[in-house]
Amino acid sequence: MKITKALISIALFCGMQVNAEGLNYDFEADKADWSGRGNATIELSSEQKNSGEQSLYVSNRSASWHGALFQSDYIEAGKTYVFSASAFSTSNVRISLSIQYSYDGSVSYNNVASADVYSYSWKQLSGEVIIPEDATDIQPYIECSSADQSFYLDDVSFV
Repeated sequence: MKITKALISIALFCGMQVNAEGLNYDFEADKADWSGRGNATIELSSEQKNSGEQSLYVSNRSASWHGALFQSDYIEAGKTYVFSASAFSTSNVRISLSIQYSYDGSVSYNNVASADVYSYSWKQLSGEVIIPEDATDIQPYIECSSADQSFYLDDVSFV
């Protein structure tokens, strides 16, 4: 019980919420477990937000697959998750929630959910993903159809 309380305290301090429903990231405190994918950079921003005071800003992209990468031991092989996020862009773009993993000797790239995000509006994306039993190097990520368009993310969850 003490270990669980300590882990929850650390998670709350790092800007994520851990509960029986999974992991939830509101990006209010920091960007724990997130990094840029490809050449993308990520930073906390108060310029746009879906809820709270901040969101995750993804910029300096030069290819559509450059985006925000989630890296945590929370996502495990052989389990099913609902991956969701809210996305914002200053241009009309298509945002995708995707997952990469190694399985049976090859790398697999799977789209979990995609949606058109219209200029200056937030869009909720959500989809279910089943991770194969023997998958390794599991990496959920969020990308944008326009190679050089920056975008914002908020209220990301893995349930």
